[in-house]
Amino acid sequence: MKKILLLLSVILLFDCTSSDDNKDLQLSQSELLIMNSPWKLTHHEVLEITDLNGTSVTKSQIQGSLNSDTATRIMIFNDDGTGTKVSEYPGNSPLYGNFTWATPDGNKLQIDDNVADSFTVNNNELTFTTSNAEYYQLGTVVKFSVKTFYNKNNI
Repeated sequence: MKKILLLLSVILLFDCTSSDDNKDLQLSQSELLIMNSPWKLTHHEVLEITDLNGTSVTKSQIQGSLNSDTATRIMIFNDDGTGTKVSEYPGNSPLYGNFTWATPDGNKLQIDDNVADSFTVNNNELTFTTSNAEYYQLGTVVKFSVKTFYNKNNI
């Protein structure tokens, strides 16, 4: 009888442990996006310049410009398809803006009219890739693809 109780205890222990470990697998991308909000921008990674448009700008220049922004940028996703973005520059009051969002096919993230080509989210990190980003070099538009990284921000 003791062996049966011990065996059942071990089975229950492993059953409970494995369900906690697979928590991310049970939640949709949208649920993880909402549940882990707010998200704080950490950095951008320029993947490829798709149209130099006659300029000599480099990936490093674009990436340096994107990552030199001193503002703290936070995005909060609500379960009703709305959200709030917060930008705070050192020494200034935060600026707030509203947006709408959706995951049209489960693999793309749409924020207002902008649609990311793909996105991934887990309990700690949100990333999305966009192929139609634009950078302005002396009045000329340079097009590029970029991956943007956010981390869970505990407020």
